[in-house]
Amino acid sequence: MDVDRGARQYKNVYLTTARVEVPRMKQLRDLVEESKMQRWAVVILILVLVALAYRQTIVTTYIDHDRAIDEANHKGHAPALIQVETLDPRHLPRTSKTTPDHAAAGKRLIFVGDIHGCMEELQALLSKVNYKQDTDHIIALGDMINKGPDSKGVVNFLMDQGASAVRGNHEDSVLLAANNLPPIPPDPPSLANTAIEDSPKIKLARTFTQSQIHWLNTCPVILRVGDLDHHGEIVAVHGGLVPGIRLEKQNPNSVMNMRTINPNSRKPSAEHVLKGSIPWAEYWDKTQKSLLHRKFFFGRKKKPTTVVFGHDARKRLQILTYAKGLDTSCVKGNQLTAWVVSDFGKDTIVQVQCKGYV
Repeated sequence: MDVDRGARQYKNVYLTTARVEVPRMKQLRDLVEESKMQRWAVVILILVLVALAYRQTIVTTYIDHDRAIDEANHKGHAPALIQVETLDPRHLPRTSKTTPDHAAAGKRLIFVGDIHGCMEELQALLSKVNYKQDTDHIIALGDMINKGPDSKGVVNFLMDQGASAVRGNHEDSVLLAANNLPPIPPDPPSLANTAIEDSPKIKLARTFTQSQIHWLNTCPVILRVGDLDHHGEIVAVHGGLVPGIRLEKQNPNSVMNMRTINPNSRKPSAEHVLKGSIPWAEYWDKTQKSLLHRKFFFGRKKKPTTVVFGHDARKRLQILTYAKGLDTSCVKGNQLTAWVVSDFGKDTIVQVQCKGYV
């Protein structure tokens, strides 16, 4: 009986203790869970604030950049400047997508780096790639004129071939000089007899005919080429592009002159080396590979864009996944370079040796 009485007493004590401890344990668990939720709430709040701050910084950069563009666009340029133009799709090679009716087999695009009046070398390059006007389309990447021996011949040849071209900084300055000339009478074929101060750019401008000046004026700052399979969207410019800015909003002065860019401010520069900046093509290539900032802002993946450009002769040939730099300093006795793209995005680099004229 004493054993039973002891067992009952122990059971009563245990039950009493359990009744006391259970609410306490529950309170403790609730407190822990509450603290955990609070910690998660704080973490989430911090992440949201960081994301908003980052977004605001980028948006502010976009606004500041667009404001600068609005102030700089067309300032100091020839009045007929064309910002963006789209290549006639009939020139495009076939792609892996459904081939449109107009796309014939064997079409090629021949992108040519800075020619600078080197007519003999241009002809040698086109001969080396077995150029055929019926199936091939030439796209000159600006700075077709000046420094070399036959700027007029180069322009005349490109016009005759129905080539496309973008405006480089040399075309822009010569066209600005041409704009300062007196009105051109309709009868004389050129500006050669115009009496005006003989600055180098004025002298060069006076060698061109009216039709050649008109053709140079029709060369856009940016040429939207089209979709070429694994290369993505192709865009041709002379200098470069700032990632994240629509083509229509790019600063034409930067597009024709940039070589480096500050990855934090996205401010481009014509300098070859600048503290805090890197080659713009490397930055462009990186952004096109990741596209993280575009996913963040637009909520969907965008197809990468390959930029084909010239201008940066000091770095010579630059072949990155989404940036192709073709200025290999022909006019200084190095090479004239072409990037040839054929059916289904197949591509190759072709070069010829140049004599050198400066």
